[in-house]
Amino acid sequence: MHTLTATFRIVTPMFLAGADQAKAELQAPSFKGAFRFWYRAIDPDFRNHESKIFGSTNTGQASFLLRLDEWKTGNEAWDPNAYRKWNKLHPGAPSNLSDEEQERWSLNGIRYFSYSLRMGENRRCSIPINQEFKITIAFRKKLTDEDYRRILASLWLFGHLGGIGSRSRRAFGSVMLTRWEESSAEGITIPPLPLAHGANSVKDWIETVKDGLSTLSAWFGKPTSSSPNHSILHGGRMRLFSEGHRSWEDAMDKAGYCMQVFRQRWQLTTPTSDYHQVKAHICSIDPSAATVGSALTPPVLGATLPAAPRRIAFGLPLTFRYLSLAYTKTDRSGRIITDRSGAPKLFPPQLEFIGTEHDRSASPVHVRIIKIGEKYHPLYLWMNAPLLPGNERITTKGNRSRSPTWARPTNSILAEFWKTLPAGEEIIL
Repeated sequence: MHTLTATFRIVTPMFLAGADQAKAELQAPSFKGAFRFWYRAIDPDFRNHESKIFGSTNTGQASFLLRLDEWKTGNEAWDPNAYRKWNKLHPGAPSNLSDEEQERWSLNGIRYFSYSLRMGENRRCSIPINQEFKITIAFRKKLTDEDYRRILASLWLFGHLGGIGSRSRRAFGSVMLTRWEESSAEGITIPPLPLAHGANSVKDWIETVKDGLSTLSAWFGKPTSSSPNHSILHGGRMRLFSEGHRSWEDAMDKAGYCMQVFRQRWQLTTPTSDYHQVKAHICSIDPSAATVGSALTPPVLGATLPAAPRRIAFGLPLTFRYLSLAYTKTDRSGRIITDRSGAPKLFPPQLEFIGTEHDRSASPVHVRIIKIGEKYHPLYLWMNAPLLPGNERITTKGNRSRSPTWARPTNSILAEFWKTLPAGEEIIL
């Protein structure tokens, strides 16, 4: 039987689990799903081949068996408080802030990227870094050279640009493909796809990946449409930061800081920004919030939102929450609701934006941490992907049939964000 064995090394903590979310473990189905994603991203003709290779309910099993070998489980509890030393004050923060206000204005790239890992009562556990694991693919039947290349492409892309597990689009679960080998009695050999592991500089890594992508382009060609209905590489771009860091934590903090400082309180001094327009919209639909007032100048008045927030281009759902408009509520007897200390409980109004048919839309911006020598470098990958299917519009969470709708924003804010990224080596895909 023809087999292909790929060895991967874990670069950042990997949050991958089965039914028990408190137990971190590698899951073969998760890897098969990741390989399918990267295959779709590179082959414009994937619909005619995907089911034969990866399986489907119509065609049956995949053309291969996938086995995980030589790995050690790890239950390293995630403690977000351990990363508070990376806290830093937002550059646009006002002076003379209280301790509580400083916490709201603080930036921390690691905590920002890991926010959902802190949700819920159960603490998530991860598989620690620096472990290696092997994935062996055993082919059920003889494949054509073209089908073999399709599988190789998916593994190569995953091992250079991908990640796996919770928050894998935000740098967690980053892996690197360190080597691969085959055992064959059928005359198929691994085509010349170079591995970037072992690169001694940022430029060297980029050039190796560029060579690999050039080979993949020759194998699969280019899509006929510039507006795909799923995530693809063609039409995207990537940037590997020139500055290296001594630890994955420092690199992730830098990567997260770049996005957090741009998105948090974005254009706070501009009255027409998302922040202010959504705040005005909340005041118009929530009279109790409007009566509280605001310290902003000019005062926030009730207004109808003229367009969907531009930040939606980063993905859905998008939630706006305003502590400055927090107000009290009364219970059925007319008494003000209090907290455990007996003080009036404040309820900050919030508004969550979703699609008219879909609640979620994954971000087209992926972040990875690349290890080159003894240094860790952030990598930003902006894939060419639709925000929502077809002509679906934006609305707010609640009653979809009654809530107002808006047209989807363009990707102009992503282009603005890209210009703020630190210097590095870039590939236009």
